[in-house]
Amino acid sequence: LAVLGAATLVLVGACADAGTGDQPQAAQNPPELAQFYDQQLQWGPCADYAPTADDAQTYADPQFDCTRVTVPQDYARPGDGKTMQIALLRKKATGAKIGSLFADPGGPGASGTSFVARQAATWATNGLGDRFDLVGFDPRGTGASRPRIQCLTDAENDEERTKVFADPSPAGVAAAEADSRQFAGATKRIKD
Repeated sequence: LAVLGAATLVLVGACADAGTGDQPQAAQNPPELAQFYDQQLQWGPCADYAPTADDAQTYADPQFDCTRVTVPQDYARPGDGKTMQIALLRKKATGAKIGSLFADPGGPGASGTSFVARQAATWATNGLGDRFDLVGFDPRGTGASRPRIQCLTDAENDEERTKVFADPSPAGVAAAEADSRQFAGATKRIKD
C-alpha cells in the first residue's frame, strides 16, 4: 500500500506541474481569486496544529513545519468575504528538491497532516522524501483546519452507528430521510 500511495503521490505531483494548456497558470485564474493565489505562506512549528492528543508528540518533531492557507468558503462566490483556513504540514526534502507532493488519506474526515506525519518515516526509507517536500493537508472542517466542524458528539456517533435503515416501504424511506436531515443539521456545529 505504501508503494501504491507513493506512486499515486508522484502521479499527482507530475500532473499538477503539467498545466492545462498553453496559457500560464496565472492567466487562467479569475481575478476574484487573486488574493488566494498570491498568499505567502508563513511556515512554523507544528505543536499547536496536532488534531488529537495522540498526535501531539509527533507534531512537536522539528522535522515538520506547519501553516494554514486561506481559501474561499464558496469558490462560486469568492468575493463575498467568507473564508476558511486549510492546515498544511510539511516535511522538507532531504536532498535536491524537485517538487512537492501533497497527500490526503481520504475519508471523509481524515487528517492529511496526521497522515503525512505518520508516513514520513516510511517515505524517508524508500527515497520519496529525498527529492520531494511531503505535504499533508486537512480538508475543510477537519483536523487543524479552521473552522473545524464536529458533526456529532462521541455519544451521538455511537447512537448513529446502531441505526439500521433496511425498510424499503414508504414509512421506512421517510424515517431514513428524516434521520439524514437531522444528521445534516448536526454538521453545522462549528467547534472552533
